[in-house]
Amino acid sequence: MIHAAFPKLLSSQIAFDIARTIREGFDKHYRLFRQAAQAAKRHFEQGDWAVAQVAARERIDFYDKRVQECVQMLEDEYDPSELTDEVWRELKLHYIGMLTNHKQPELAETFSTPSAAISCTARTSTTNSFSYVRSCRPSTSTPKKSRQPTACTTRARTA
Repeated sequence: MIHAAFPKLLSSQIAFDIARTIREGFDKHYRLFRQAAQAAKRHFEQGDWAVAQVAARERIDFYDKRVQECVQMLEDEYDPSELTDEVWRELKLHYIGMLTNHKQPELAETFSTPSAAISCTARTSTTNSFSYVRSCRPSTSTPKKSRQPTACTTRARTA
């Protein structure tokens, strides 16, 4: 198996800009989802069942809508030929860096891979070098004292 060299310097402005666009897309998704969840709670508490039911159905599509918005922005801005393997490697590293102090890093990872990042190009598949294989990275994981057990931590304990 051939492994690509880890870049010594992140120099791709395109990679940085795409990573920022994807993170902003996720932040928008999360903000709107939280607002909708708070509204759903109010509807439930007020017994407004019809409105709560419609809102619940709409929330199901939130993620896909935000991904599609993000993909559309990226497709409008970039030519797929600009998105080389090196750009993808740097994009991933920029995105990881942007999630270091993020409140929802593991969830934000799902927004970038494979949905927004891969959908905006002619790629029909990706490799692990462009995807997040493990979401339990210490650099972006939830602080230990407030962390809930995950599949990764459960596996680690039983191994």
